[in-house]
Amino acid sequence: MVVLGSLTLCVTASIAAVQIGQRTDPGRQPRPQPASPSGGGPPGWMWVLLGVLTVAVLGLVGYITIGPRLAEEARDADRPANPTESSILAPPATLNPALPVREPVEALPSTARPCPPVFNNPEFTSSAVGTAVTSRGFAEEVRRQYLSQLQRGRPVTIVADSPVTGQRYSMFCGGMRVVTCTGGNNAVVYVY
Repeated sequence: MVVLGSLTLCVTASIAAVQIGQRTDPGRQPRPQPASPSGGGPPGWMWVLLGVLTVAVLGLVGYITIGPRLAEEARDADRPANPTESSILAPPATLNPALPVREPVEALPSTARPCPPVFNNPEFTSSAVGTAVTSRGFAEEVRRQYLSQLQRGRPVTIVADSPVTGQRYSMFCGGMRVVTCTGGNNAVVYVY
């Protein structure tokens, strides 16, 4: 923007200097100027040049201010909603219409340790811990708290009590069939 603004000023100043020099050069005979309906002033080509340069500067300013936002929105659209969501295992897509199409299936990571259920629920029947610092009792409390809130399929934040530490911890949960909850003191809980 500074470069284009400077260029515009240089071009405009050069044009003005040439015109002033032509009018005040003592060694030259004054040349009669054609009558202008506006009573003198800069020629039309100079206004066109200034208009083109102004549009170019405005376009560059728009590109500089709006371009990064558009690029960021495009990156966000390609990025998954929650980077801690469990991986989705799906068979390769087929182009053969005779074969049935299978939906992607979310699966627990191989490092997850399932917990014995403390209560029954038909929607999410189990929980698992994802780190060594997460207790199985806390995982079941996270499952209970996740089921008590009404949001499904969207990222939510819940608060769960730890039976081991006696403290309350905030957990961020997201996912569809396997919900991954992270937070607390490096706790990871899977609700499925």
